[in-house]
Amino acid sequence: LPNLMASRWRALPILLASVLGSLRLAMGTAAWVTVLLLGSTLWSYLSTQTDAAPYFVQAALSGVGYFVIALLGNQLASRLASEAQRARRSQQATHIQRRVNALVINSLPDGVLVVDDQGHVRTANPAARQLLGSQHALQAHVFDLKEETGWRALLDLTRLTMGTGHNQEEYVTIWHGDQVQRRVHARTRVATPHGIQAENLCVLFLQDQREMEARMRTEKLASMGRLSTAVAHEIRNPLAAISQANALLEEDITDPRLQRLTAMVGQNTKRLAKIVDDILNIARVHPNEQLGGPSALTLNASVHRICSE
Repeated sequence: LPNLMASRWRALPILLASVLGSLRLAMGTAAWVTVLLLGSTLWSYLSTQTDAAPYFVQAALSGVGYFVIALLGNQLASRLASEAQRARRSQQATHIQRRVNALVINSLPDGVLVVDDQGHVRTANPAARQLLGSQHALQAHVFDLKEETGWRALLDLTRLTMGTGHNQEEYVTIWHGDQVQRRVHARTRVATPHGIQAENLCVLFLQDQREMEARMRTEKLASMGRLSTAVAHEIRNPLAAISQANALLEEDITDPRLQRLTAMVGQNTKRLAKIVDDILNIARVHPNEQLGGPSALTLNASVHRICSE
């Protein structure tokens, strides 16, 4: 028993060196402990003059065990250190990705809400808070869809999504007070797969119907502009041919009545050419023009309410 306790106390510095230091330090510590053990055995043999072969064998085997402990301890410590470093890198990457996702969500023009099965809004971007139209929604970090009666349609849509496990899409009306209302296009996505024993979360995407219609009108106007530009290019070539042919006729005609007709043709071709040039100038981009205008004005709450109505 005393030999066993002494072996444990000798193994302690080897373990400390293998965990806290390098492999060379661990092996060196094991070598020094082995040399001290052999020296102690030799000193006992010289003092007692007895058969010390079993003690030398025991010391040699203990030295081999010390070297094995040093090697295995250092390898385990190195692996644990690498795993910890990998975990820190993964945690840092996750933190960066979370910040990027939050930045992207906050900059989206569409509203994004993350709602749990109790109707509590866990996350909401500024666009969604503006669409909800409540001062509590604009200021509070976490709020409840049951707090406002005008949000009842959104609450029912999220409950239907989490109850069935299927994504929903429909047009709903958000009421702001008694008279003000806003029509939005709502789309739901299940964040947690249906049937898994975990917290149910639903992601709600809101898009203002007026913005959708304005975007569609803008796209239609852009399409009409491209079409008019193409038509203007197609008109310019035959119009130039007509103008040139009319100029050649004017050189050979001497009859005053025919000259008046050619003058009318030339006048109308110039008019059409001006119209074509105006269309092309509208579609052409002028990068050097400085568009000056009045500075933006801050609208107060009354004007904002009137515009919402």
